[in-house]
Amino acid sequence: MKLRILKNAVRLRVNKTELDQFLSGHPVIETVEFSNASLQYALMPTPESEMKVSFNANRLAIHLPMAWGKEWEKEDKVGFEAVQEFNGKTMDILVEKDFKCLSPERTEDESNNFDHPTIGHNC
Repeated sequence: MKLRILKNAVRLRVNKTELDQFLSGHPVIETVEFSNASLQYALMPTPESEMKVSFNANRLAIHLPMAWGKEWEKEDKVGFEAVQEFNGKTMDILVEKDFKCLSPERTEDESNNFDHPTIGHNC
């Protein structure tokens, strides 16, 4: 699972195995180890009806409604977006499938990523 943060926006990208794990009702959790601390980021299934983000005890968690999972299983459903308001500010939240890159120069193992939707099409 990949995490991207830009100002007040957070995005997670999940591969096939991670999506299956989430759809089975289990959280997907990754940890970044630093010399004096660690940061966890997680995709948490929730019975709630809205997607939200939280940060507690060095864990950034995106809570995604389990009811949305069936929609996400569909081949053409890339992900979900939400905006969370708090203390007069907003946080943009995006969770999406991690697609294989179109440029072959990448050294990252993408064997568990989703096929890019434009592969085989002129774009």
